[in-house]
Amino acid sequence: MPSTMKILPVTFALGMSPAVYAELESITDGELSSVTGQSGLTIDYSGRMSMQEFRYENDGKYVAEEIRSGGAGVTTAGAAAGYGENFDDARLTFDVATDGGLDILWQSQSGQPMDWGFSTGTVSVGDGEPGPRTRIYADIQSWGLLRTSQYSVLPAAETGLARSAVYNYAAFTVESLSSSDTPGTIGLQGGYIKSPDFMGNSLDDMNLTDQIPAWAGGQRARSTTPMDDLRAGFAAAEYTVYPLSAGEQGAPTDTIAIGVSGFAADIGVQNLSVGQGDLGRMTLDNLQVSDTIITLTP
Repeated sequence: MPSTMKILPVTFALGMSPAVYAELESITDGELSSVTGQSGLTIDYSGRMSMQEFRYENDGKYVAEEIRSGGAGVTTAGAAAGYGENFDDARLTFDVATDGGLDILWQSQSGQPMDWGFSTGTVSVGDGEPGPRTRIYADIQSWGLLRTSQYSVLPAAETGLARSAVYNYAAFTVESLSSSDTPGTIGLQGGYIKSPDFMGNSLDDMNLTDQIPAWAGGQRARSTTPMDDLRAGFAAAEYTVYPLSAGEQGAPTDTIAIGVSGFAADIGVQNLSVGQGDLGRMTLDNLQVSDTIITLTP
């Protein structure tokens, strides 16, 4: 959900009055370089968002309807837990790093985790032609806590990939994930994503724990490390997105690559069903992924 808030700076700028624009002065390249590595724009935010439909079409069609996002209170379970509907206590910082990259960082104003929530009425897919679509999910509701989220645009010299790339890191939980078990859809009840030591397992005993300190892209704008976040009860994920040209690294066509530096979490669903057929409980304990590349071909 926080990624949807990246439109805020544009909205903020468009909303400025002519009088404010009149006070702005041009900045030379030399003046701009002097602010590199210093604090950039900071926005304190509280709000929620709704959308009637999100549609993505290529050879096929993916459609999500009746979308709501904000605080945990936009979901039934989050409201019952006492949370409000706004994604609030949130601070968004834009910073130009010393390496020339742009860092966009979500953190809380109070230092406490930010509650988030997301719901959508139906998710369906189709073959791109007019006519009925196949429903996959109905009434998805999810809420959790966000400790930090970072999105950085890195120059080629920083990525080591001979190209610019987008770096992402998040420390988060999914406290509750559910979807209705209506005919023909996937039903979920009691879903969660939390730190690998959520069930009392020691992080130090995990096979890949020694790789976790290598995460974090030189730490960049954050004040916490992945181990800090995992020990605080959050799942952690770090990945980089970059383009591959046809023929590069075996890519058949122009491709998007996702390089997963690391992911660590406990994942579970108390009850999983398909078409109202009960499949039982699923748990993935001490799940870790590292040094993995996923390619997406349009």
